[in-house]
Amino acid sequence: MKRLFDLLASAMGLLLLAVPLALLAWQVRPGITGWAQVNGRNALSVHFPGCRETVVDGDNGFLVPVQSVDALAEAMARFITDPTLAARMGQRGRQLAEDKYDVHKVNAVMLKEMGLG
Repeated sequence: MKRLFDLLASAMGLLLLAVPLALLAWQVRPGITGWAQVNGRNALSVHFPGCRETVVDGDNGFLVPVQSVDALAEAMARFITDPTLAARMGQRGRQLAEDKYDVHKVNAVMLKEMGLG
């Protein structure tokens, strides 16, 4: 697993395509799209539960319809031909991760919900 995350950290972006069961298995872990965000990488994924909660289409990556080869090819081409778009979406993903998943913020919300904060 560490090797995968090391590769992700050095990649231009993340392309996540799999059958639904595999996607659910990935998302049960900390979330591969979340790792892309933390590493400042854009994400290109299928529009599927788990992925669509972390990838904001057109903001920090692209969501493509399941089984849409044309939409996938178009999104990949946009990243390849416009590296500034890919970098900007990666930076936005990092911002979203820091805003939404910062451990101190998450802990504060949990404590408040439990009536302890």
